[in-house]
Amino acid sequence: METIDEQIARGLEHLRAGRLDAADQEFTQLAARAPQQAHLHYLLGMTKTRRGIVGEAIHCLQSAATRAPQVVDYQLALASVLAANKQMEAAIRVDRQALVQHPNSAELWMHLGQLEHDCGRFVQAIEAWNQALELKPDQPDVLRSLGLAHLKVPNGMVYAVSYLERAASAQPTVESFNELGYALKLSGDSARAAAAFEKARKLDPNHTFVLNNLSTAYKSLGRLSAAVEASRRAVDLDPEFAVGLCNLGIALSASGLTLQAEQALRRCLECKPNYAKAHSNLLFNAQYLPEVTAEKLFHLHREYDKLQVPRVQRLSPHAQKHSPHQPLVVGFLSDGLGRHPVGYFIEGLLGNLDANRVQVICYSDRHREDDLSARLRSHVRDWRTVIGFNNQSLAEVISRDSIDILFDLCGHAGGNRMPVFAKRPAPVQITWMGYVGTTGLSTMDYLLADRFHVPVEEEQWYTERILRMPHDYICYTAPAYAPEVTPLPAAETGQVTFGCFNQPAKINTSLLDVWSRILKKVANSRLLLIYSGYDDPGVRQRILDFFESQDVDRNRIEMHGKLPHPELMAAYGRVDLALDSFPYSGGLTTCEALWMGVPVVTKTGRTFAGRHSTSHLSNLGLTNFVCSDAESYIRRVISLTTAPFQELRELRPRLREIMAQSPLCDGIRFASDWTYLLTSLVESRSCVFAP
Repeated sequence: METIDEQIARGLEHLRAGRLDAADQEFTQLAARAPQQAHLHYLLGMTKTRRGIVGEAIHCLQSAATRAPQVVDYQLALASVLAANKQMEAAIRVDRQALVQHPNSAELWMHLGQLEHDCGRFVQAIEAWNQALELKPDQPDVLRSLGLAHLKVPNGMVYAVSYLERAASAQPTVESFNELGYALKLSGDSARAAAAFEKARKLDPNHTFVLNNLSTAYKSLGRLSAAVEASRRAVDLDPEFAVGLCNLGIALSASGLTLQAEQALRRCLECKPNYAKAHSNLLFNAQYLPEVTAEKLFHLHREYDKLQVPRVQRLSPHAQKHSPHQPLVVGFLSDGLGRHPVGYFIEGLLGNLDANRVQVICYSDRHREDDLSARLRSHVRDWRTVIGFNNQSLAEVISRDSIDILFDLCGHAGGNRMPVFAKRPAPVQITWMGYVGTTGLSTMDYLLADRFHVPVEEEQWYTERILRMPHDYICYTAPAYAPEVTPLPAAETGQVTFGCFNQPAKINTSLLDVWSRILKKVANSRLLLIYSGYDDPGVRQRILDFFESQDVDRNRIEMHGKLPHPELMAAYGRVDLALDSFPYSGGLTTCEALWMGVPVVTKTGRTFAGRHSTSHLSNLGLTNFVCSDAESYIRRVISLTTAPFQELRELRPRLREIMAQSPLCDGIRFASDWTYLLTSLVESRSCVFAP
């Protein structure tokens, strides 16, 4: 008679050859022949797993695990099959029960950590992986898992970098350096991130994802030409690499090559039409195009709603009516709740709200919280760090908080959560300050603006209904480290220094043409440009070549890359007059220039983005610095910079006080107006979800 071992051998031969029906028949007979042998139930369960007979597979593996609880592999197999078939909680119970008997099994702890991670329970995953690491110190897979998990929990960044550094040291592979670079980039250390990505590239020069990540690190460092080059290389290797095309578009846009950026982003959407991030970047890039109008932007943004929103599954509709006897509960979702334009513009509001009337929940999607984040946190009822939450999970968290109004503070800017708003987790949704106009989203109810940003006659070019603050649509809070205002430099030197600290993306040929005419008419004048990217060779060459083509000596143009914020503020001490960019005007940069005593000459644009400075200056009573066209812009600049500079001399020492006393910096008034506006809005409508 054939022995059991011989029959097992035949069954395994069938299994290796892919003859699954035959293997199943052999192992079924064996399990019946020797029912107490756990190994036979295990082999039968694995065979049925490969055949896709899930229920029977689980039953067989349970039989194996019950008969031989001392064999870890049986427990792991059972948990794995359960997890693969979406029975996650059952799989976790199997692992945890097995760990009672095998507390020193690193494999079980590692598997449990992965299951908890896949369920979105990152803290529990980290606890399990820490146990595995104690049993197997410096195990690369565990170190990598711990590092990546720490990226998804509050205050985990330092640990993430530490674990991934150890993983790369223990196992220096393309993947380990790539993951380390990713963590360093998120932590804000773009220089070390680039170094890690460069190590990965040396190991595999043709790794498209490494090249793509290297591009993002270079962009953060202001090395825009290198960012473009890395992305181009990735796209050359894979012409349909959608992520690479998207980041190529972002790098080109940041370099001021907005038409090329548009082409790259459109190619990206041809390859991957449902790529919402690329679509958002296409819309943001459109804001910089010289010929853009509010009408064109309206049609472009409606396309986003048509293409991206139908793919989004909304939350179940439900009604929520606000009680007039309770405070309004307002949510803010943003990755800018810190040292970021959003942070500087919202601090005055949050610090002056009446908690008896409005209570705030902040959903911070920011990896690097800072001192301003801490101040903002101190002013709100709840602060939820939502790093690592996917869009569905985040929408569910917001819905459970039962807020009355949810504010979007990103729009289509980088790091946005437009798909969350498409799910409609709140009865009223308002976009504000983080973007520059309409989102196009059919589920975004309102846009908070003012009469300068959205004139009544242009409301038709916004998919949202317009809410207007009575003065400016934001409230500026200057940093405490801002230095004192200096005397007018030209009064001492006789030489006028113009300044523009806006990003290179805003510097187009139409603007450079106007600046060239000004420099030629104002003798011995100079232009100072400061922002990340102005020290990039490609950006510098583009700008200097244009000036030379207009017979302006390149030595009259001074450019600097990114400076620490206190140094940037201090650099206004060298500037006599700020020249605003168009069609995309300065927002925070205009506020900072004014705070430092430097007036700004602006040309009112045809879009929301083109009217930031118009609003800020008008709210200071400085409408004589607001021009309607390029010719009046040039004339106004020349009139201000003709010796003896009387108007600039008189205004500079008074400008900070003018600004401090204006609605632009009056947090108390702003908070009162904002609260009244929202309260009136909620009282005028039934806060009910649309189906």
